[in-house]
Amino acid sequence: MDWVDHVETDPIRALESFVLGWFPAEETERAEDRSAASEVSNLPEALAAFHRLARLRPALHRFHDPVLKQPRRASGPLGDRLVFAMWNGAGMDWSIPWPPEKEKPGEADPRVWLTEDPGAADPETILEEEPLSRFLVQFTLYEAMNAAPYHAWTYCMPTARLDA
Repeated sequence: MDWVDHVETDPIRALESFVLGWFPAEETERAEDRSAASEVSNLPEALAAFHRLARLRPALHRFHDPVLKQPRRASGPLGDRLVFAMWNGAGMDWSIPWPPEKEKPGEADPRVWLTEDPGAADPETILEEEPLSRFLVQFTLYEAMNAAPYHAWTYCMPTARLDA
């Protein structure tokens, strides 16, 4: 649980700590199969770190709503973007502005766009609350929870517990 201490100050370290502690090691991909993430150059540090972790823990690419092994370029209402994850077989996607702005090359932590129904003529695009590094922590936690063999939840949380 040490990863929790780093979410606000060093989200990439938090992601690495969680992933390496939660997902078991597996036989990794052969070198020629690992080139997909490197085909797009200048990825933000958080996305590059996620792809490095996925090579060590391939389960990261087996989520129901995966981070793509090969991010793809697209355009949308807010301009050109790099799609890095999809939901429900492309019913929604998450992306970052692409290419990075010239005055901010390799922006350390870009904002994330959620696009609903990206194939529509006028898709709805929403700016996520968290920058890419913390978004990837939340995304990974959510997908790990959904992929877990056991689930626990409640429909009647006492309101006094919500603040805590």
